[in-house]
Amino acid sequence: MVKYQGFDEILYQLKRAKEFFKGNISAEDFISGCDSHVLQVVINGVVKVFDSRKAALCRS
Repeated sequence: MVKYQGFDEILYQLKRAKEFFKGNISAEDFISGCDSHVLQVVINGVVKVFDSRKAALCRS
């Protein structure tokens, strides 16, 4: 992510994430300020984790 966005953008997003977890900005505001490509990568990763957990639970 640092290679894609640059160190300054990562630091900026870190500050925003801290504000989000403090409750100072909404989820919608936080997400709207994120790069769409990065969001898509994160979403795809979460979907893969959910799919693998679902498959593991179905095997149990």
